[in-house]
Amino acid sequence: MATLEEIVSEISRQSDTAAENVNSLIEDKLIEFSNMITKEAAAHLVARDLDAKIETAQTSKFQIKNLVSGVRNVNLVARVFKTSPITEFQKKNGEKGRVVNVFLSDGSGYTRLPLWNDQVKIIEDGSVKVGDVVQVYGGMSKDNVYGEVEISIGKFGSIRKVDDDSLVPGMEDIGQGFIQENPQTKISGLVPGNFDVRGTIVQVFKGNFIFESDGGDKAMFISCLLDDGTGDIRTVFFRGLAEQLSGTTAADLDALDLASRHDVVKKGVLGKEIMISGKVKNNSFFNTLEMVADSVEDINPIEESKRLVEELEAKIGV
Repeated sequence: MATLEEIVSEISRQSDTAAENVNSLIEDKLIEFSNMITKEAAAHLVARDLDAKIETAQTSKFQIKNLVSGVRNVNLVARVFKTSPITEFQKKNGEKGRVVNVFLSDGSGYTRLPLWNDQVKIIEDGSVKVGDVVQVYGGMSKDNVYGEVEISIGKFGSIRKVDDDSLVPGMEDIGQGFIQENPQTKISGLVPGNFDVRGTIVQVFKGNFIFESDGGDKAMFISCLLDDGTGDIRTVFFRGLAEQLSGTTAADLDALDLASRHDVVKKGVLGKEIMISGKVKNNSFFNTLEMVADSVEDINPIEESKRLVEELEAKIGV
């Protein structure tokens, strides 16, 4: 692996920039990223800005389709084709935490990149938005709760906008493969894949309802049974979705015993009619299908009745 001095020397040679100035630019990068990246990572960003080609044995450039769990120091360029709403939660130290999911594609596949706490600012202030091309440097790939491989950048990786829009396919091309709306499907017709499902929560499974996230903070989950009259499916909600659905928080539940937690969650969600989007997958332990939700909406009976009347009138030409 090249040392920092060797990287600086190579940047200086290729860009015809004095080594002293290169080091100054590296320090500027560290300030820009609030010292959340290493000097080596900052040096690679400076190299990119100066059009210097630097490769190290630890830096792997991937097509997203080739990502597998457990790879360290992932370096890739991709386009942001979707971002989730910013979700707030309470850390175990009592402070407020935030998370947003950024969905990336390079045309070969797609992946999810969660940004935590201060990292959320680049989405919030518009520094990075849907349609932008970004470079992810120093990431690590791992399996998430949806059974997919996602990238985490932690304290030492980085994500930033790339000005060259031609590096990856455009939004229109990416959209043909990864941005279609999920089909709304009856539960009896579900197979592994991404679907929208409408149903009623008829059972809340007992459990802890609290788990410890990667950052050590406590987050909430709910496992329940969703029924639409054609069948039922175990459905799981994590973090902000669980709090949104139940009307309570991980911090509130954490103060209760297990029986009381179940009572609170059951009171908040049992009998609710909802529309969810999510991923259906095989649960090998139970040998059944289960659904992991990534969005949820309560169904308002009055508004739903109005919508159905409008659809009927449109069909018959009233």
